[in-house]
Amino acid sequence: MILIFVVTASSAVGSIAITGTNRYGAATTETITMNGNGSNGNGTYYSSNVYKTVGASGLAVTGLTAGSVAITGVYGWSLTFLSGGSQYTAAVEWYDGTGSWTHPFVVIDEGTFDAKVQTEISVTAKGKAQDKLPIGDRTTTPLTGVNRIAALGVNLDDEPIVGWQTKLYLDAITGTPLTTQNVNVEELKVDIKVPNEDHFTFVNTQTFNRAYPVKRSAMATMTLDFTDMLQYEQFRQGLKQYLAVQFLGQLIGIDSGTQYYKSWTWTLPVKSDGGFDVTSDPSKGSVTAAATWVCEYDSSLGGSWKLVVVTQVPPATYAS
Repeated sequence: MILIFVVTASSAVGSIAITGTNRYGAATTETITMNGNGSNGNGTYYSSNVYKTVGASGLAVTGLTAGSVAITGVYGWSLTFLSGGSQYTAAVEWYDGTGSWTHPFVVIDEGTFDAKVQTEISVTAKGKAQDKLPIGDRTTTPLTGVNRIAALGVNLDDEPIVGWQTKLYLDAITGTPLTTQNVNVEELKVDIKVPNEDHFTFVNTQTFNRAYPVKRSAMATMTLDFTDMLQYEQFRQGLKQYLAVQFLGQLIGIDSGTQYYKSWTWTLPVKSDGGFDVTSDPSKGSVTAAATWVCEYDSSLGGSWKLVVVTQVPPATYAS
């Protein structure tokens, strides 16, 4: 579990040292500095590591005079994103082996999610940033081997999600998504376009300082083992349906027999975009078909696509 510490009524800053074991049984320790308000440690803090066990003597508190600490734990957080949701921006940092860089005010214009049964699942994105700035003293030489980007403060022992760890569902638009599993799909790609209109105002700078989302769209393409006419009929009749796909990652916990995984779950209300190409090659052992769909707004879903992410990265917190 990720441990959550809520400090109240403290009159001084402090820290908590944690000693336990991780999901693999290896000894794991960390110290969380609690100075969220500068002069006291009041606030909410999260462990960087995921703990399987923490003994009765595995917590040591320093400082936090007169304060109280409430401790809870979670397997992860479930985050929901809809096509018409609020615009998100980010500050991106990266280290290229020599220089350390930061890109402020990044907005994403398009993204692709590509899953194949026999390879890893890949995510690519394109967008724009307000600027590209080096981090640290620019006169230092040589820079090789000096990584100046900020630590994430979260556990980085994630394993990659590979294609076979995927479940795909196709349900009638009058039904419930994630109900009827389809076992014929070999490849799936989702292309999302979320173009942004950047604006420059008189603020004595040459960089754009505002970004507004404009019309958004999404397409889905898949390759399937062509064993029946079910999807061909969806194409021929122009019927709308729910396409849902779950990318399953690490097991993060079991509660009352229910297993919880890190995951991405897409729910897409789709309709044929006019493409359903059947390929029959005498040299191949099977017949395949490539289907192309466009996503349309669905009132029950509240958007033209929905993404639910289960993650162990805690929500961002900032000192007040």
